[in-house]
Amino acid sequence: MPEAATKLRQVVATANPSGKIYPLANYYLGLSILQQIPPLDAQAEKEKSCDKAKQEESMAAEAEAAFKLAPPDQAQNLGQFQKYLDGLKPRIASMLKVYCK
Repeated sequence: MPEAATKLRQVVATANPSGKIYPLANYYLGLSILQQIPPLDAQAEKEKSCDKAKQEESMAAEAEAAFKLAPPDQAQNLGQFQKYLDGLKPRIASMLKVYCK
């Protein structure tokens, strides 16, 4: 999925923000990033890696920002994704505190 996120970042960067593609591209960008977080989280924990915890924090922030620009008709899904991201924040903060000494 990293390739999908890369391509979708390009679409978001070139799409017209008031057009129809921009919100959809942001929605799918958020999804593609969101799907990469659980394996990264497991790796960060297993390796006790500060770098991976920082990467996870950055990815969660990027996904959250993308979802804020997604189509409003996806509100139910977006609410579920936001709950997941909100639940990650304390975990990521804890990993950063422990692994990044």
